[in-house]
Amino acid sequence: MPDKQWRYVVTIEDAIAGGCKLFDINELRDEYNGDDFNNLFMCIFVDGNDCVFKFSDLEKCGIDQHSWRDFKPKQSRPFANAEVWLGYDPSRTRDNATLVVIAPPIQAGHPFRVLEKHHWRGLNFQHHVAEIQKIFSKYRVTYIGVDTTGIGAGVFDLINTLYPREARAIHYSVSSKTRLVLKMIDVVESRRILWDVSHKDIASSFLAIRRSSTANGDNITFKAGRDQTTGHADVFFAIAHAVINEPINHAQRGTSTWALAS
Repeated sequence: MPDKQWRYVVTIEDAIAGGCKLFDINELRDEYNGDDFNNLFMCIFVDGNDCVFKFSDLEKCGIDQHSWRDFKPKQSRPFANAEVWLGYDPSRTRDNATLVVIAPPIQAGHPFRVLEKHHWRGLNFQHHVAEIQKIFSKYRVTYIGVDTTGIGAGVFDLINTLYPREARAIHYSVSSKTRLVLKMIDVVESRRILWDVSHKDIASSFLAIRRSSTANGDNITFKAGRDQTTGHADVFFAIAHAVINEPINHAQRGTSTWALAS
């Protein structure tokens, strides 16, 4: 290989040719966009030259989820009564809608943790809301960030009616997208987010974020191909929609001038 390392490559097509029948390749092609499919199943390495995130940083975010003593996924209340935040990224053409459950830091310096990740196909926002309600019944949710683009508008209307204190609409613009990405850069580079190492699509989703410029060339922005052919980065944006609930300048908290009467 170009990096002077020898690798024995077995693609998903090689596995099928060898008699493996443990998966449906057409279903996987449906579930993943072209770039992610090639990276995860065809052994094609990601070109990191213009990626916002470094693979070496993302590698450090993957750990064994079983080491989290306070998280018991098989129980009816997996995280007991501890606080969680949700992030929802809506379907766009072929994209799956994605919801993530994030445990925010309890103390300064502690990491965010991705507890659960859900993908839902189709444009039936009533179904998405019903699934989100199941998450609310399992966890103590204090915040859910919803991108209101497309189907997200319908999801947000219902979620805002059911959970008005927790629901927050995220309206996309150059500045809001930049804010989301900058927040995630800070979180990843300071190693303040962790996910289970088996969720390899999370790292792929982060690597899909690229630097770009606005149409008039005046501003730097970020993009991830989200058209009918290459819709992706849904997991990244779902995570960002949750994590952005923490102020960007989280380390410098203002001094309150309020006092409580004794």
